[in-house]
Amino acid sequence: MKVTVVIPCYNAADKVGRCISSLRKIELSDDEYEVIFVDDRSTDNTFDIVSTACRAQKNWRAIALSENSGSPSKPRNIGVKEAAGEYIFFLDCDDEILPDTLSAYIRHAERT
Repeated sequence: MKVTVVIPCYNAADKVGRCISSLRKIELSDDEYEVIFVDDRSTDNTFDIVSTACRAQKNWRAIALSENSGSPSKPRNIGVKEAAGEYIFFLDCDDEILPDTLSAYIRHAERT
């Protein structure tokens, strides 16, 4: 596993869809990367949305915190603890990623 994408989420039901769509276009094979969504106890249906997306991707998973932490730091730290990747890539749930971003970052990391 080369890289883990850690995505903290909180009340992002209206914007996480674009993030998910962009993740589906990543140019790496499923065994080279994983995606971990960490929901910070959203009060909307964010966790349902990311959980549904994860069921369709064998290398994606969703974690729900038991209580809201009030900051993206705790969800990021939990994602790092759960990560299997050699490298960690943080992505916010309202951001998008280009298809070749992870492969470019991996090449750069391996060169330097």
